Amino acid sequence: MAKQRNGEREAFWREQVRRQAASRLSVRRFCEERGLSEPSFYAWRRTLAQRDQAIQLPEFVPVMLAPHAVSSSSRITIELRGGRVVHLPETMATERVVALLRGLEASGVTP
Repeated sequence: MAKQRNGEREAFWREQVRRQAASRLSVRRFCEERGLSEPSFYAWRRTLAQRDQAIQLPEFVPVMLAPHAVSSSSRITIELRGGRVVHLPETMATERVVALLRGLEASGVTP
């Protein structure tokens, strides 16, 4: 039986890995100052990197705008696999667009 993930523990270690990188301290020094197990730190850092790598990103292709494609309509059009098309306001934050596209590609939902 696979081990269940503990979200609080994962969040704790993600924060520790982030703080260590920002601190510019060695892993040993960082762990000593915070009373953390150095082997646990390394194990979690490796585990989190593997989990992050396993997350599949949508496949993006280079975009070229033709002169007639630029207009003042204040929206962008994105063509997905299978001919699906998404129309979005051009002011939509990039991270929201990426999250939306990830969800659409993962679910296969037609917008």
